[in-house]
Amino acid sequence: MDPLDAPATKRDLLNFVTKQDLAELEDRLDAKFEALETRLTRWLAAEIARGANLVIEHMTSLFRVADDRITIVEARLEAHATDATVHRTPRRRAR
Repeated sequence: MDPLDAPATKRDLLNFVTKQDLAELEDRLDAKFEALETRLTRWLAAEIARGANLVIEHMTSLFRVADDRITIVEARLEAHATDATVHRTPRRRAR
């Protein structure tokens, strides 16, 4: 078996890569993870805001319908209260 085809051991890797190389790699990975975290946080905030807007629009439409119904009922009650004939006691018929 050719030694180049053999799987690398931890010792082989440690001999191949210096601590300085590992530190540089770690720094680069940290920077990439920070950038990714920032992008993910911004994206998540935008999606949450979009969902909140949908909920607010839906609730506003429901309140608007309820408010319209209340206005209609108030108008009917006011019309009923101003109609004097509704509040008179009916006269008894003469027998």
